[in-house]
Amino acid sequence: MLKNSNASEADLTLRLYQVSKQSVGSISRIRGNARIRQIARLIEVTDLSANPRFSKMSNITQDIIDTLETTPDLFWVMSKGIVVSASSYRDLDGDRFEFSFEDEQFEGVIDGGHNLL
Repeated sequence: MLKNSNASEADLTLRLYQVSKQSVGSISRIRGNARIRQIARLIEVTDLSANPRFSKMSNITQDIIDTLETTPDLFWVMSKGIVVSASSYRDLDGDRFEFSFEDEQFEGVIDGGHNLL
């Protein structure tokens, strides 16, 4: 749930692939795929505070790790992904997006914590 912004101060810039966008009023959903190295940037900027469920190392997490180690090309099929909420974003060239986070209680990774772990 994002507001498009022209602000130049951004907390995170991500390059996404196979991007699609949906908007209703001032709220937008950006959907896309990211490379693992892009997710490292997400980890540096956000944490799991906004995720309503407590993510911890478990059998699910181990299954995700096993998939990455044994069949990394199938990881995207095995995972529903990570959902990130930000207060605003800016659409850049080359399928890059800048995201800004204001309230860590509600913004950041809100689903997919096991994938992030």
